[in-house]
Amino acid sequence: MLAVITRWRERRRFRRDRDLFTFYDGRRHRAIDPMAAWRAWHSDPDFDPDSMGEAAAAGNDPEYSLGLAAISRTLGVPIYDSDSDDGLTETELLTIFERYMDYVDELKKKLGHGAISSPNTEPEFSTTPEGQAATTN
Repeated sequence: MLAVITRWRERRRFRRDRDLFTFYDGRRHRAIDPMAAWRAWHSDPDFDPDSMGEAAAAGNDPEYSLGLAAISRTLGVPIYDSDSDDGLTETELLTIFERYMDYVDELKKKLGHGAISSPNTEPEFSTTPEGQAATTN
């Protein structure tokens, strides 16, 4: 019995040291890579959090429904289905996602502010020759 408890504590310490986000999915405790989830959230094919986030947060459809589906895909858990009694309710999904976003904010502070961010669309190089000032016409 002592060996079981010791292995459990070691696994738990290992997960905590790895900066994994953990949550209960209605059946079991899960751990996900927060960086991979962040990329999935920001590259979802049906929901753009930058342009649709405000409307979704206000509860406006179709953005709200699309946002819930994107959260479900990001976390890898289904939305509750009463026929199969499987998945998480909207409230559970939103609560876990809020915890996830808080976790990412803390992770940003821990790793540095730019460690997790939306993709940069600005070029990383200058288009003017070195030593010359840019001119405007």
